[in-house]
Amino acid sequence: MQLKILIEMKHGLGDCVCDLPMVCALRQQFPDACLAILVRGEAQETIFRHSEAAVDRFYHWGIGGWWRRICLIREIRRERFDYGF
Repeated sequence: MQLKILIEMKHGLGDCVCDLPMVCALRQQFPDACLAILVRGEAQETIFRHSEAAVDRFYHWGIGGWWRRICLIREIRRERFDYGF
């Protein structure tokens, strides 16, 4: 069974840059895990896409209104992540 890890990263760009080493370390420690990140927008996704972290999936929190966020929460819950940071 594949390990699933979700990282909540809805912060500013500076926080994303500072947390890159942590995400890269998680990828090194768990190379076969499914690594997903909850980001606020396209800029945060771009930072992680151009890093060594090799993120498998991105969820966008900042797109859409409250109904879209409820649907996103349901989608994330259905994934049944093993760990969340």
